[in-house]
Amino acid sequence: MCCSGTAVANSCDSRPAMVHRHDGPDDHDHEEPEFGFDDVPAPDEPDDADDATRQHDGFQYSGPSAYDIALSERDEPTDDPGVGIRWLKSAGAVLLIFAALGLLMSLVGPLAFSRDNDTVNSVFSSVRVNQVLDGNTIVVTLDEELETVRYIGVSVGVPGESFFRTSQLANQSWVEGEIVIMERDGDDRDDEGRLLRYVYVNNQMVNAALLATGLARYRPDPSNRRYNTELLASENAARSAERGIWAGDDTPRASPA
Repeated sequence: MCCSGTAVANSCDSRPAMVHRHDGPDDHDHEEPEFGFDDVPAPDEPDDADDATRQHDGFQYSGPSAYDIALSERDEPTDDPGVGIRWLKSAGAVLLIFAALGLLMSLVGPLAFSRDNDTVNSVFSSVRVNQVLDGNTIVVTLDEELETVRYIGVSVGVPGESFFRTSQLANQSWVEGEIVIMERDGDDRDDEGRLLRYVYVNNQMVNAALLATGLARYRPDPSNRRYNTELLASENAARSAERGIWAGDDTPRASPA
């Protein structure tokens, strides 16, 4: 039956979320871009004409232009979260990636599954993201306290490594200031006292989105295994398409633990 309770108020739906492609406005002559790290040459300067303003569930976003995609591919440093990752900015982009990969199952979010109320209230919580520390770590307000949250199954490396900064910018553009749903698995906290969670925004799993876009590596956690198969599938899809950190990688893909 459908869940209820203040922890997930107004977010519950017993039906799987639908994945839709979003067509641009009729007054823009602009085809839906392919979301991936294709061989797109960087123009000398941005082509604003390619940055059609689009609409997705009331949220306006721009791009991507060829310039944006090329910057993303090269992971060029930038202090502007709109430059180089505009193609990652909205949930619509993530929806398109998942549609292309066929990864609807379990990535549609926790509320697509029927659970009893007690289970929902103990496993899920609705919180606001106060700050994004890096690509897989956020600060939220939970029960009137600030808590640091680490994404389960995701490694973004350390500062200075390839795509560390880009993963942080993508994470900021997805969740900072947003209301998100957190899902607990086996262990509540890590050795540093951080909450361990799967995090969803607009009913999409951020953990999986980082892996599917090639901005993070899958890191198995023996105590938190609920979505091992789906997370590894997201990483393998990014590797097959040579997205992000996997560009030019020919290492054999792993199997679920």
